[in-house]
Amino acid sequence: MSFVLDPENRTVYSYVDGKGGAVDARSLLSNGFNEIVARNRGGDHVSATFGLITAGNELAMVAVAPLRPFDDKARPQDTGYLVVFVDVLTEARLTELGNIYLLPNLRLVDIDDKTIDPGARIRFSDDVRATARYLAWDPARPGDALLRTAGPVLVVTLCAFVALSIFVLRYSAAAARLIRSSEARAMRDALTGLPNRALLLDRLDRIVGHLKSRQPGVAIMYLDLDGFKAVNDNHGHAAGDELLCQVAGRLRSLLRDQETAARLGGDEFVVVMPGLTNTTELQARANRIIETLCSPYRLADAVVEIGVSIGIAVSPTDGRESADLLQKADQALYVAKSSGKRAARFHSRPQVQLVG
Repeated sequence: MSFVLDPENRTVYSYVDGKGGAVDARSLLSNGFNEIVARNRGGDHVSATFGLITAGNELAMVAVAPLRPFDDKARPQDTGYLVVFVDVLTEARLTELGNIYLLPNLRLVDIDDKTIDPGARIRFSDDVRATARYLAWDPARPGDALLRTAGPVLVVTLCAFVALSIFVLRYSAAAARLIRSSEARAMRDALTGLPNRALLLDRLDRIVGHLKSRQPGVAIMYLDLDGFKAVNDNHGHAAGDELLCQVAGRLRSLLRDQETAARLGGDEFVVVMPGLTNTTELQARANRIIETLCSPYRLADAVVEIGVSIGIAVSPTDGRESADLLQKADQALYVAKSSGKRAARFHSRPQVQLVG
């Protein structure tokens, strides 16, 4: 795990199990984490602070360091932001280390456990009582002398391993952030943060290609806002931009797992629903989207209402290729807009579904 904390210790970025986001570090880390952060903030604002904490029910090594400008020494170095790297000592990780260093059943045990052979344990703790542990293993018989010799070497090696892990995590995380930032700029709508047309087509091609090898099934809803131009004309483009951001937020709140909402430009949006072909359920989902997007919006100086029209195409009935499905959904949208506001129209069905 890695996190970035702002000057008020709020998590502004997280990278957990290969996924970026803004998961609160304190929701995953406990027993000593706040103390380590406080010790670092009370330090010289340059050095890193290390220690042991708990991550869920497992012990973890943590390093907290000030986040400073990488290559601009003229800028103030004390930004108030902290970067946090966490290496969880899972059972699998300890087993791997035990296999490497010929220490069978390498594990962490409670500091009060009196059953552990003193010759097959190393104290592995810091100042926080809740994280105090022994690093223990099953001693070989005979071989106590060898274990006493290998123990200090193991500690030194483990410390070197942890230091190297922190070093690698720091720079790999920085590289990952740069890659994600570049991808976000190229594949995301700059205003709403939703996927843009390029990312939508890429995801849709993957979904359609995957479903071809099994039972095909995906629905595409093509959305166009009714009355958006009037908001721009009467309240200004800034209000129009804010309205689009709120529409994007409401769409995100309606998505299920594996579903994607994208902005194609202007006031046009697309929602992709893999595995959903039942027309009754699709009608209900479309009605729910219309109802949600048509609720009043509070902008900076006004409360406005808009409508939305939806065209729906379903694979395989309306096609088996991404471009074909988008075209069919666009055609259905044209018919829906001709039917009046707050309308949803299936490409291959004659009836119009209305809300409100």
